[in-house]
Amino acid sequence: MPFKIRTKLLSAFFAIILPFIVIGAILVLYSANTIHKSVHKVRSIAEERAVITNLILTMEEALMPGNDYIITGNKKYIDDFYKVSDEVEKRIKEAKGIVHDAVEEGKILDDTNIAWQGVKEISLKIFAISNPAGNRDAAMLMEEMDYKWAYPAIKRLKDLREMHIGEFQKAANTADKVWVHSWIIMISGTFVFTAFGIFFAFFYSRRFSGPIE
Repeated sequence: MPFKIRTKLLSAFFAIILPFIVIGAILVLYSANTIHKSVHKVRSIAEERAVITNLILTMEEALMPGNDYIITGNKKYIDDFYKVSDEVEKRIKEAKGIVHDAVEEGKILDDTNIAWQGVKEISLKIFAISNPAGNRDAAMLMEEMDYKWAYPAIKRLKDLREMHIGEFQKAANTADKVWVHSWIIMISGTFVFTAFGIFFAFFYSRRFSGPIE
């Protein structure tokens, strides 16, 4: 007799809590998976933004030696250009290695590489001028380097970075919403489970205690 009563109590208890356990587990797994994907996307976008920003900065820096050489005629700017040139090519290669849109972003980076080759070629022509200060040809080369090659490529990279900022904010907002929903689900589930537990205690205690008495 005690065994049957205990079996019925346990069966009734698990019949009540099992659906909540299953539903809760599904919701928790879904929330955890969504948060994981959002965090992974945020990390990926943040890394790509940093690489593109570094590429923009190094390309802008690569324009300075030629400009300074035209103004001063100092040969040391040639060495400065070669140093930053290696850095630009390193950044382009790094950016190509992490792009998540091989079509659109890959084309932008390919065009950036072409533009950089144009910048590099014109810079070498400027450095080949022995007396660049006040030289009209040097000034024309500098203008071509800036407005034909460098600035259009940098503008496209900045637009790409702005697009990543929007994607970053969207992914971060998704993670925040899922996190809030997870807490709402857990708190609501706790109240519901507690209410059913109280109901179970009162209902079955009366149902079983009456015949026993």
